[in-house]
Amino acid sequence: MRLFVYGTLRSGLGEDPSGCRLAESRPRLGPGWIHGRLFDLGEFPVAVPDRSRRIHGEIYEVGDDPAYWSRLDHCEDYKPGDLESSHFLRREVPVTMENGQRLPAQVYWYRFSVDGLVEIAGGDYLAWWNASRA
Repeated sequence: MRLFVYGTLRSGLGEDPSGCRLAESRPRLGPGWIHGRLFDLGEFPVAVPDRSRRIHGEIYEVGDDPAYWSRLDHCEDYKPGDLESSHFLRREVPVTMENGQRLPAQVYWYRFSVDGLVEIAGGDYLAWWNASRA
């Protein structure tokens, strides 16, 4: 199984005090994008599906270890057995790699309204984060 990360789980963001950047310990397949929109929630971004826009991120080969996915799900506030109290939903999406290859990967979608949130222009949290610190 693969994981597509678009926000604070991406590499290049400095220290990880949360301990949730677990994908970095797995093989990085490279940069890619998915269809969706990215919004600033304050401490982290949130993504929602949208065929008209792109979200840029990274894809990792993480395997199918249930304990690993359970840790990721906990970090992302996704409760597979209790969707009503989850802030995110984990779903499979096609990721388009730089070379045009498409690979299926899991992504965490925000499940609440994004009304009133600031959209991250260009759908690239890392670029937005770096620009905000310049």
